[in-house]
Amino acid sequence: MSKSTTRVAVLVGFILPSLTFHLPAAGAKESASAEAVPIRAGVAQLFIDDYLIECSRDLKRTLHQPRKDNGGNVAMIPASKGTTLLAYGSIVFDAKQQKHVMFVQEFPSRDMYLATSKDGLNWDATRHEELTPVKMDIDLGPLPPDAKGNFGIDLFSCFYDKKDSRHPYKGWLWFANAGNKWEGIWYIRSADGLDWERVGQVVDGFSQPDDTSCRVITQNGRTVYGPGDVTLFYYDEQEDRFL
Repeated sequence: MSKSTTRVAVLVGFILPSLTFHLPAAGAKESASAEAVPIRAGVAQLFIDDYLIECSRDLKRTLHQPRKDNGGNVAMIPASKGTTLLAYGSIVFDAKQQKHVMFVQEFPSRDMYLATSKDGLNWDATRHEELTPVKMDIDLGPLPPDAKGNFGIDLFSCFYDKKDSRHPYKGWLWFANAGNKWEGIWYIRSADGLDWERVGQVVDGFSQPDDTSCRVITQNGRTVYGPGDVTLFYYDEQEDRFL
């Protein structure tokens, strides 16, 4: 590497599957002991580390601290007094509307709301009262006796499927405090992101250690009952796989 200044743009955000692939430094001699690493065409290498560089000279590494707009003191969408708003699930791009769609959950009600934006920065809702309510089919009927706490939605994660014109919105919703029978992650779908229908349970959860229906992992002497209430969902377009 020459003494001329070399700047590397680093995108901090999603850690994509492409991070498992590495790009050898240009002009670097291939080490006899190094194994060849395949690189897929068009895949961005987001983090350049020492594994990718055989040698360097006169290189200074600088990590710039991100700065928040308005010092982080101005909310994008202020919550009403006594409530909290969380962008608790996903921001997707609606191909029909040509807008970004953000799902927001209110606490303590656990109600879900929606906001849209053309650029992902300026949203149509500037106040809590301007958010659009989202209707979700979460009525399970009478909860079993082993259900404890207040039933509600603990996490909502979704994506927009451009291949499905009928139900492009597909979501994975955690039902909390629903007892051993219903606790877990449910698949739901929607035509417009506003009215969602419940399709079925995809992963059963946990309520108590004696719940024999949930998945159990024992490792290094520790037993874990799961899954828990936080599940993030992502669609990899290049691999056509869900993560």
